[in-house]
Amino acid sequence: MNSISAICFLISVLYASATNYTECDGKRKPIALNVPGCESLPCKFIRSQISILNLDFEADEDITDLKPQVRVKAMGTDMYFPLPQHDACLGIINGECPLDQGEEVTYQLQMPIQTTFPKLSFQVEFSLISSGRTVSCVKLNGEVVDP
Repeated sequence: MNSISAICFLISVLYASATNYTECDGKRKPIALNVPGCESLPCKFIRSQISILNLDFEADEDITDLKPQVRVKAMGTDMYFPLPQHDACLGIINGECPLDQGEEVTYQLQMPIQTTFPKLSFQVEFSLISSGRTVSCVKLNGEVVDP
């Protein structure tokens, strides 16, 4: 397989496995979102397992700090989801901070879904924040289910 064919194959695999999402109002959208195991919405978040979210994004300017933020809307409430890792730079799987303007990287979020979480449908808004501004944002419909 020549290099052009290999690149085309890799691009088709990446986009074939992309997860559908909704754009956040007025905020930067990612290059792609991939939630392994989520072929159709709503995504199933399985109790007692770790859910993974891979967000491909482009740095729109030089970035030295990056933090993840997850907001969940369910049953008429809107709350922030506590994450085990507060430094998103540690979750970049194909690069490292600081990021240069124009650099394309993938951030991987690992969210533990506790057995105590109620079974319900929700919308999650996931953002990456740098120096108080949104670098990338997606909204995704999901539901917590039993294994």
